[in-house]
Amino acid sequence: MRFIIPFCLCFMVQCRIEPSSLVQSDVWVSFEESDLFSCDVPQACVISRRENGRFFVIEHQNQVLAKIHWLSEDEGQGRGLWFEHEPVNEEWLGGIQGKAYHYKHSDGPFYAQTSSVVVPYGERYLALEFIIEDARSAVQQHIADSFQFIGQKGI
Repeated sequence: MRFIIPFCLCFMVQCRIEPSSLVQSDVWVSFEESDLFSCDVPQACVISRRENGRFFVIEHQNQVLAKIHWLSEDEGQGRGLWFEHEPVNEEWLGGIQGKAYHYKHSDGPFYAQTSSVVVPYGERYLALEFIIEDARSAVQQHIADSFQFIGQKGI
């Protein structure tokens, strides 16, 4: 019984996940995922490829700076992603017009204020997602501005 009350409280109160504290970068490197995309990332970041190349996480000191999703609508449903939200405007990513979303991404008792730009790419959607305070940081905007698609999937 003494474990049930704290466990239930976790789901009643949400805790916000803060954006990465990396506010500037002097050294950038190019990250390329073959036949999919490339973008500049700060040299101090670690990039992990997950879910067989359908999900990438860019981290700085164990804090998420950006996420890249490449998935179908069926794969994205029920994951707290943009599919469940209305776009706020249109935005370009890597030369392809897409939609911008701002929403709270929740994972149980934790949430992150999220900004995503989503474009159709092949039979799937590619989303560049940032945890933000109020707007993208200069580092996050540099990542978005450097984003390029490789191949012909979006055309």
